[in-house]
Amino acid sequence: MDAMPPPPTDPAAEALQLASTEIPEALDELGRKHDYVNDVVQWCESSYQSGDKNMVLKQTKEYLVDALEVVAKEVETTSAKLIRFLSLQNDAVEGLGLELDAVRERLALAKAQNAAKRMEALCPERKREPSQPRLEVLDDAAREKHMCTVGNYESSLQKRLSGFDAVGSKL
Repeated sequence: MDAMPPPPTDPAAEALQLASTEIPEALDELGRKHDYVNDVVQWCESSYQSGDKNMVLKQTKEYLVDALEVVAKEVETTSAKLIRFLSLQNDAVEGLGLELDAVRERLALAKAQNAAKRMEALCPERKREPSQPRLEVLDDAAREKHMCTVGNYESSLQKRLSGFDAVGSKL
């Protein structure tokens, strides 16, 4: 019996090995077992007609029991390989979902930082302490002094940034 190479430690390499080598070889082996069972059936048909029927019946039972045991073991081995392959694919898809969530969060953070930088560039005199909100009431003259005059640029910026809101939400 050939010595099996150790499975790779990298899940992607293991999935590739399963898909390209191990699963096709296991399916080929099942096909060879199918051919063997067909050979036993043909031998039984020809021997039953021309020989001792009791001996042929006994020998046929032994052959088929042995063949079915081997086929059952091959099916078990092949199914274990298929299950492992599907498990690796499932893990990869779940990992991809986590990576997409991280990218979506980084994009939202970058959008917020970019918007804050642009607003700061447009209104440099308007600086507030984030932990201490202003509670004073301003009159019209003071309000004009502290208001940022960005006009249509702010609404244009909001329209452009809203195009990124759905990024990554349709998985």
